[in-house]
Amino acid sequence: VESLNLSEHDFKKISIIRNPWERMVSWFFFIKNRKNPYVKDTDFQKFVEKSNFDQFIKFIFINLDDKSLLKRPYLFYMCDKNIFKIDYVIRYENYESDIDRVLTLLKVRKNNNNVKYSKKRTCGLKYNYRDFYNKETKSIVENIYCEDINFFKYSF
Repeated sequence: VESLNLSEHDFKKISIIRNPWERMVSWFFFIKNRKNPYVKDTDFQKFVEKSNFDQFIKFIFINLDDKSLLKRPYLFYMCDKNIFKIDYVIRYENYESDIDRVLTLLKVRKNNNNVKYSKKRTCGLKYNYRDFYNKETKSIVENIYCEDINFFKYSF
C-alpha cells in the first residue's frame, strides 16, 4: 500500500457485527461440534463437549481473561485509539439487506452471479437464541459485551 502512495483513507472499511447473545449460542455449538480450529483437541474443547450452555457461559465469565477472543467486544477490532474506524457496518441479523445497502453505497453493481449470500445458522440448526438463556446467563453476556450492546443498541 505504501509503495502505491495510498493511505487508510483511500479504502472503505466494512465489518460485520452480531447480536452478542446470539453470537454466544453460535460459538457454543461451533466449539461443541469441533468446528473451531483454535480450540480443537484442547481441554476447553473437551469441557464444552461435556457442558451445557449455562456452564459454557459461566466458564467464559469466570475463567477466561479479558483478552480472550470469546470475551472481546467487536468494538475492540473496530476502533483505533478509541476512535471508531468502520465506514460500513453489516448486522448479521440483517445480512442480505445490509450487504445490498453497502453495495449500493459503494456503487458496486450487484450481479447475481458474483454476490452470494451465505448466512448459515449454527451448524445447520434453526434456533431462537433467547431460548438458551436464563436470567443469570443473559446478565453475564450483557456484562461481558456491554460496550457492543450499548454502542450498537442491541437488546435481548
